[in-house]
Amino acid sequence: MDIVFNKVSKSFGGNFAIENLSFTAESGKITGLLGRNGAGKTSALRVLVGLENPTSGTASIGGVQFDDLPVGTVGVALSPFFPPMRTVMQQLSLSAMAGGATKADIERTLFETELTEVAHKRCLSLSLGMKQRLLLACATVFSPKVLILDEPVNGLDPDGIVWLHNFLRTRASQGVSVLVSSHFLHDLQTYVDKVVIIQRTALWESQWPAATEESLEKLFSRVTAGIGIA
Repeated sequence: MDIVFNKVSKSFGGNFAIENLSFTAESGKITGLLGRNGAGKTSALRVLVGLENPTSGTASIGGVQFDDLPVGTVGVALSPFFPPMRTVMQQLSLSAMAGGATKADIERTLFETELTEVAHKRCLSLSLGMKQRLLLACATVFSPKVLILDEPVNGLDPDGIVWLHNFLRTRASQGVSVLVSSHFLHDLQTYVDKVVIIQRTALWESQWPAATEESLEKLFSRVTAGIGIA
């Protein structure tokens, strides 16, 4: 299921967080949404999943608005904050119930996200890295066809980052559309299939690695400096 932004704008009090934003994230690929802090990445994702209404334009998944999709179609991981007294198992079970997943799905997901040993710990005791794993577990327990993540490497140690890369590559190989926002250039360039650079609007969109074979860091600096923007 392709994710398509078509001339999407979102303003808050007359100030545009995103403006005339258009790009596509294809099925079976990992698309990296890259931009500085405040570039509009999170606002774009919130519009996509129906948490914000666009001022103009449309954001769709498989040609359908998020709210009109069947439950369990999209896994969303935007913010690793949970009720502090809730256990990992309780939080994951609620997500599973909402997405129509089974007890077997919960056990499988705990194993895949390496959370089995902390299943009965309360969320307040988890490190940020473990909360990121739980957030991803909640987004994937019902085997969604689309996965949307906002800054998923925050709080992960080096082993956790490698694990995340492999986890997402496996999902993409199964045909899942993966859209990941980030501002970590070196990390993103190691595992994505496509890069979209934004600063309120889309500045650059192409498969990655690009034909220019330059580093993502150099490309980002060039594009955001206004050089070579179509």
